Amino acid sequence: SRIITAPFEIDDLFKPFGAGTGIYHMENGEKVPGFKAVYSGIDPTSRQSARDEAVVEKIEFNWEMTSPNRQVLASDSFTAEWTGEMEVAQSGRYTLQIAGSQVVTVELDGETVANKHFIHPKKDVGIELEAGHPYAVKVTFRKIHPTVDSHLRISWIGPESDAEMQQVLQTSIDAAKEADIAVVCIGLDHNTDSEGMDRHTMRLPEYQNDFVEAVLAVNPRTVVVVYCGTPVEMDPWFENVPALV
Repeated sequence: SRIITAPFEIDDLFKPFGAGTGIYHMENGEKVPGFKAVYSGIDPTSRQSARDEAVVEKIEFNWEMTSPNRQVLASDSFTAEWTGEMEVAQSGRYTLQIAGSQVVTVELDGETVANKHFIHPKKDVGIELEAGHPYAVKVTFRKIHPTVDSHLRISWIGPESDAEMQQVLQTSIDAAKEADIAVVCIGLDHNTDSEGMDRHTMRLPEYQNDFVEAVLAVNPRTVVVVYCGTPVEMDPWFENVPALV
């Protein structure tokens, strides 16, 4: 006998927000690659207003219980703001993923397209983008809970991701077809299933339900392992699975 494994994480498809768009900001009339970051708050010594600036390629950090610059900004309360401009090469639907703590707002051309509250460690938002249009981007992170750490990662997937995901999932489906018994592991992670937060739905991610049904179609001898800390709906495949853990 042999065991065939085909692990897949949908998060593997996500790329840093703005990747592939040549994101830039303007300084003295010149295009400068990357986001312009402005950090504002209170000086840790004088307790007067303070500010710091930087240029970053992506919005991904983990400051834990400190600030972007502990010499300039106190860690109990501060705001981080990233601005830039970007153009996508392909029109269509993009999924923006915000994973982190505190309060985060994402704006495109002055319109709020995503607003993650403190109780949600991760949020996915679908947005429609037009190729060739220069979008003004503004991301704001506000630390409002001084005793909670500060971390944030903003990523996204574009219209081409459906084909990429189907290609990866097909590898698992092909393996299940050749196997005597298929074991499918699905469920929720700590970003979507945790204490101190509300879930928007009891359903599993739709791609997981579709995947289970696709595996069942090629191998009825399928065991489904569901890992999560809260109840979930398991339709429409529940009645067709011979074994469930």
